[in-house]
Amino acid sequence: MVVVILALAVSAAITGGLYYKGVIDSKSTSDIIYIEPKEAYHTFADILAHETFKNKVVYVDFWFTGCPYCAKEFKVMPALKAHFKNEKDLVFLHLGKDRRIPGEKFRWKKMIAAKNLTGVHYFMRNDQYFSIWQETVKDSTVIRGFPHFLIVNRQGTIVDDDAPWPSDPELITVLKGVLASP
Repeated sequence: MVVVILALAVSAAITGGLYYKGVIDSKSTSDIIYIEPKEAYHTFADILAHETFKNKVVYVDFWFTGCPYCAKEFKVMPALKAHFKNEKDLVFLHLGKDRRIPGEKFRWKKMIAAKNLTGVHYFMRNDQYFSIWQETVKDSTVIRGFPHFLIVNRQGTIVDDDAPWPSDPELITVLKGVLASP
């Protein structure tokens, strides 16, 4: 009996470990793109230099796995993306933040898959988040919190460092305005 229980425990541990590895090692698909360079990006400009963003308008989402407001916005994100489905010059960039909790990158990838959060994804270490925030949000009255959204024009310039949330109907008008600019 003890041998059977021990065998079941070992089997569960192996299965769990394989599941964890499968999630962590998951690769990009046509709808969910992970940017995972060999060396971490140090600046927001480094991220925007990625080929995916060249001459594109970028709607940037700062989020983390334990954020209830982020999860709420994820529910309305598909309708926003559907509205712009034929707009090839708009890219959705989701910047996930590490909370320095063991297994956070696993939870990040698992949540992206579970919420079918299409778009481009980059996982930021805590120190990256703070430096990227300072680089991108110039308005000192904006409180550092989650979720937070930015809009970047085709030239790579941040045109709104406190952009409307996906649930705000004003966002469609704002994005159309940026897309209409050369």
